[in-house]
Amino acid sequence: MAKNYLLDFRGAILDYTKAIEIIPNFSEAYFCRGMTKIALNRKEDGCLDLRKAGELGDAVAYEYIKKYCQ
Repeated sequence: MAKNYLLDFRGAILDYTKAIEIIPNFSEAYFCRGMTKIALNRKEDGCLDLRKAGELGDAVAYEYIKKYCQ
């Protein structure tokens, strides 16, 4: 998340991906990676990550899916 704050979005995506490799059911990493991808105009990939976050129990992800993935 620190890289997001520093506007290093590509680095943040790499970090979220690594976190997911280590903890495959880490819903927050999927959520954050999805939102970062959407910010980089990678909507389709980002929406897939948001859906995965929702499947893993992140109820807030569904609100963002409605907002960004329709």
